[in-house]
Amino acid sequence: MEASRNTQDNATAQAELFHSTKCPGIHSAKEYKLIKRLAKGTVSRQELDELLDLANSPDAILRIRAKGWDIVTDRLPDIDREGQRRTVGYYWLASYQKECALEALDLYRQAFGGKHE
Repeated sequence: MEASRNTQDNATAQAELFHSTKCPGIHSAKEYKLIKRLAKGTVSRQELDELLDLANSPDAILRIRAKGWDIVTDRLPDIDREGQRRTVGYYWLASYQKECALEALDLYRQAFGGKHE
Protein backbone atom coordinates (compact mmCIF):
# COMPACT_ATOMS: atom_id res chain seq x y z
CA MET A 1 0.00 0.00 0.00
CA GLU A 2 2.78 2.44 0.94
CA ALA A 3 4.74 1.60 -2.24
CA SER A 4 1.64 2.27 -4.32
CA ARG A 5 1.15 5.63 -2.65
CA ASN A 6 4.81 6.55 -3.19
CA THR A 7 4.52 5.60 -6.86
CA GLN A 8 1.43 7.79 -7.26
CA ASP A 9 3.09 10.67 -5.38
CA ASN A 10 6.15 10.34 -7.64
CA ALA A 11 4.00 10.32 -10.78
CA THR A 12 2.12 13.38 -9.54
CA ALA A 13 5.40 15.17 -8.80
CA GLN A 14 6.74 14.30 -12.26
CA ALA A 15 3.52 15.55 -13.85
CA GLU A 16 3.70 18.83 -11.94
CA LEU A 17 7.35 19.34 -12.92
CA PHE A 18 6.56 18.56 -16.56
CA HIS A 19 3.60 20.93 -16.63
CA SER A 20 5.44 23.72 -14.86
CA THR A 21 8.30 23.63 -17.36
CA LYS A 22 6.75 22.73 -20.70
CA CYS A 23 2.96 22.44 -20.89
CA PRO A 24 -0.22 23.78 -19.43
CA GLY A 25 -1.59 21.38 -16.86
CA ILE A 26 -4.50 18.99 -16.80
CA HIS A 27 -6.07 19.17 -13.37
CA SER A 28 -9.44 17.45 -13.57
CA ALA A 29 -11.34 14.67 -15.28
CA LYS A 30 -13.26 17.19 -17.42
CA GLU A 31 -10.02 18.87 -18.54
CA TYR A 32 -8.60 15.43 -19.31
CA LYS A 33 -11.61 14.53 -21.48
CA LEU A 34 -11.54 17.92 -23.19
CA ILE A 35 -7.82 17.88 -24.04
CA LYS A 36 -8.03 14.23 -25.09
CA ARG A 37 -10.84 15.01 -27.54
CA LEU A 38 -9.17 18.18 -28.87
CA ALA A 39 -5.93 16.27 -29.44
CA LYS A 40 -7.85 14.01 -31.85
CA GLY A 41 -8.89 16.94 -34.04
CA THR A 42 -11.76 19.31 -34.74
CA VAL A 43 -14.83 19.01 -32.52
CA SER A 44 -18.16 20.87 -32.51
CA ARG A 45 -19.57 22.70 -29.53
CA GLN A 46 -22.51 20.26 -29.47
CA GLU A 47 -20.16 17.27 -29.28
CA LEU A 48 -18.23 18.91 -26.42
CA ASP A 49 -21.45 19.71 -24.56
CA GLU A 50 -22.39 16.02 -24.74
CA LEU A 51 -18.90 14.68 -23.96
CA LEU A 52 -18.43 16.92 -20.93
CA ASP A 53 -22.08 16.84 -19.82
CA LEU A 54 -22.23 20.63 -19.97
CA ALA A 55 -24.70 23.14 -21.32
CA ASN A 56 -21.94 25.69 -22.02
CA SER A 57 -18.75 24.08 -23.31
CA PRO A 58 -17.43 27.49 -24.54
CA ASP A 59 -16.93 28.31 -20.85
CA ALA A 60 -14.76 25.17 -20.47
CA ILE A 61 -12.77 26.25 -23.53
CA LEU A 62 -12.29 29.72 -22.00
CA ARG A 63 -11.02 28.21 -18.74
CA ILE A 64 -8.43 25.94 -20.38
CA ARG A 65 -7.28 28.79 -22.62
CA ALA A 66 -6.62 30.77 -19.45
CA LYS A 67 -4.35 27.91 -18.32
CA GLY A 68 -2.26 28.20 -21.49
CA TRP A 69 -3.86 25.78 -23.96
CA ASP A 70 -4.10 27.28 -27.45
CA ILE A 71 -7.56 26.36 -28.70
CA VAL A 72 -8.56 27.60 -32.14
CA THR A 73 -12.22 28.44 -32.81
CA ASP A 74 -14.12 28.80 -36.03
CA ARG A 75 -17.82 29.33 -36.66
CA LEU A 76 -19.29 27.79 -39.77
CA PRO A 77 -22.74 28.07 -41.30
CA ASP A 78 -25.03 25.07 -40.93
CA ILE A 79 -28.69 24.18 -41.27
CA ASP A 80 -30.56 22.72 -38.31
CA ARG A 81 -33.10 19.85 -38.38
CA GLU A 82 -35.90 22.28 -39.14
CA GLY A 83 -34.11 23.81 -42.11
CA GLN A 84 -33.13 27.01 -40.31
CA ARG A 85 -29.73 28.55 -40.92
CA ARG A 86 -27.42 28.72 -37.93
CA THR A 87 -23.75 29.08 -37.08
CA VAL A 88 -21.95 26.22 -35.37
CA GLY A 89 -18.77 26.61 -33.33
CA TYR A 90 -15.87 24.24 -33.89
CA TYR A 91 -12.71 23.91 -31.81
CA TRP A 92 -9.32 22.32 -32.24
CA LEU A 93 -5.98 22.33 -30.49
CA ALA A 94 -3.24 24.37 -32.17
CA SER A 95 -0.90 21.98 -33.95
CA TYR A 96 2.19 23.06 -32.01
CA GLN A 97 0.56 21.83 -28.77
CA LYS A 98 -0.52 18.37 -29.94
CA GLU A 99 2.64 16.60 -28.78
CA CYS A 100 2.46 18.46 -25.50
CA ALA A 101 -1.17 17.39 -25.07
CA LEU A 102 -0.33 13.73 -25.64
CA GLU A 103 2.45 13.91 -23.06
CA ALA A 104 0.23 15.75 -20.57
CA LEU A 105 -2.55 13.19 -21.06
CA ASP A 106 -0.09 10.35 -20.46
CA LEU A 107 1.23 11.96 -17.27
CA TYR A 108 -2.31 12.56 -16.02
CA ARG A 109 -3.15 8.87 -16.62
CA GLN A 110 -0.01 7.83 -14.75
CA ALA A 111 -0.79 10.11 -11.82
CA PHE A 112 -4.43 9.07 -11.52
CA GLY A 113 -4.32 5.45 -12.65
CA GLY A 114 -6.29 5.81 -15.86
CA LYS A 115 -9.55 6.42 -13.97
CA HIS A 116 -10.69 9.05 -16.46
CA GLU A 117 -10.69 7.11 -19.71
